[in-house]
Amino acid sequence: MPHYLLSLANEELIANYLLLKTIPDVDHYLFVQPRGWDPAPVDRVCSLCGIAAPLRLEVEEFCLADIERVLESWLSEREADASYTVNLTGGSRLMALAVADIFRRANSRVLYLPPRVNHIQQLHPRRVDSYLKVTHRCSLDEYLAVFGVSTMPSRSKPHTIKHMEAMFRVFTDNSTTRFMRQVNRLGARKIERDPEQIRLARFFARELGISPGEVLLPEWLSFIKGAWFEEYLAWAVDRELGEGTARHGLQVEQQGVSNELDCAFTHANRLYVMELKASAPLASISEFLYKLDSVARDFALHPRCFLCIADPDVERGLGKATHFRSRARKMDIRILCNKELSPGRISKTMRQILDSD
Repeated sequence: MPHYLLSLANEELIANYLLLKTIPDVDHYLFVQPRGWDPAPVDRVCSLCGIAAPLRLEVEEFCLADIERVLESWLSEREADASYTVNLTGGSRLMALAVADIFRRANSRVLYLPPRVNHIQQLHPRRVDSYLKVTHRCSLDEYLAVFGVSTMPSRSKPHTIKHMEAMFRVFTDNSTTRFMRQVNRLGARKIERDPEQIRLARFFARELGISPGEVLLPEWLSFIKGAWFEEYLAWAVDRELGEGTARHGLQVEQQGVSNELDCAFTHANRLYVMELKASAPLASISEFLYKLDSVARDFALHPRCFLCIADPDVERGLGKATHFRSRARKMDIRILCNKELSPGRISKTMRQILDSD
């Protein structure tokens, strides 16, 4: 008795991908997609799932008569003892209604996986809210690959948590505009000609337990100027979810559109993206929010987005400029600041974020 798994092709790629990874004992995979729709997403998902020869049907997605004609013709040519699992996760509402109506008359189960949920619902032959548990968990690279997003290797993490905590303390205790300008200028000119840079290099050497000469080496200069915050958040995620879960300084590209994710990871088949600022002027908050929002729009990734800022001055400023947090909430972005991210609170903050899924 052949078993067919029918899926409706659309932009809900992760939900479709997870259902394909979950349903057992499938003999044939059928994808119903709008006529003229780009086949690349289905090709990509099938390749990742090891599906070599998927079946395809094209329909006019907003024409009920055409959908019924195509599906009924296809069904009439199938084996009399065939069974069908119908995945209604994707497609237009009209496609889903038509497919459900037609296949309710066949030997079928009709399933649905709500977005950002790991329990498949059965809609037919009877309603079961937690019919089947999704046990597969996508890694970050796997999740991005489903959407056709390629990645470049992240920067390495050569620094210890003691170095990261030292930098957090430095930025907390020296959150002045003048100090931040000095940090940004560090290494811009030959240090022997600039007494200010000499003092700053000695300061960081003392705080980090390295020699003044090492401060201006590329790996330490980048760390001091902001990469420490990326490493720190990635370390905090890895401590909760396992080494190698988070990536920082991640270059991504999709169809020629490039971006950089300061910190990204997956948990329970959801993507988390963090925009990180060790220091930032309060007036730039809107710019950072729109950058985060563009990741969701440009790449269609549907991530949980966070704007994380270490500078305590910004935290104080947000207490007065409440419109920034209001705008962030409307964009479904959470802002995390110095107190929530400090070494004594970061674990609690991360657990609250992860437990809220």
